[in-house]
This record gives sequence, C-alpha cells and structure tokens, in this order.
Amino acid sequence: IGFVIFVNEATAVKSLVPDFKILAEVEARNVVVAAAAGRSDGGTGSDEGGVEFRCFCPRLGIDEDQVTGSACVNLALIYARLREKYGTWVQARQQSKAG
Repeated sequence: IGFVIFVNEATAVKSLVPDFKILAEVEARNVVVAAAAGRSDGGTGSDEGGVEFRCFCPRLGIDEDQVTGSACVNLALIYARLREKYGTWVQARQQSKAG
C-alpha cells in the first residue's frame, strides 16, 4: 500500500470522485481511501462493521483497482491496529463499481 487515507464517513468513500490526473502524480503505488463501515454520522457511530475502502492506482495505469486483495489484507491489519481489535475478525468491503 502506498498511502491510506481514513475519512470520517463511509458514504464519502463510496461517493468519492477522484481526479486521476492528480493522483497519477502522487509518488506511490496506490492510494486507498477508507472509513469505518456504516459510519455516516461524522464519526460518532459504531465502527463494529469493519472497514469500507476504495483503491486507486493511476500511476500503474489502473484508475481504480476494482478487486484488490492485497490492499484489503493490509488495510484490515492497519484498521485492527488502530482500533485495537487484535485476535478478532475485521471485515473489509471494497466500494468500487464491482463491489
């Protein structure tokens, strides 16, 4: 993973319309945008549902990686560490058009 950006609302992840020309200038393999699943109230809701994310890789010639297992695994580990959810399952949902 290049950069991971956590936002407060899961709805922002799904509705995000990135500028791929600008993202292609970022010196990173990819940029992942994520939020606690189901959180849509500005950050005060429960995050027990895991994490929702989208992965952008225009620098590699792929505007949005629709089915990225590697980002999912790494993101789940980062999320578990941030939320101190060690030894428990963390669900990650990719919010691309492919689902």
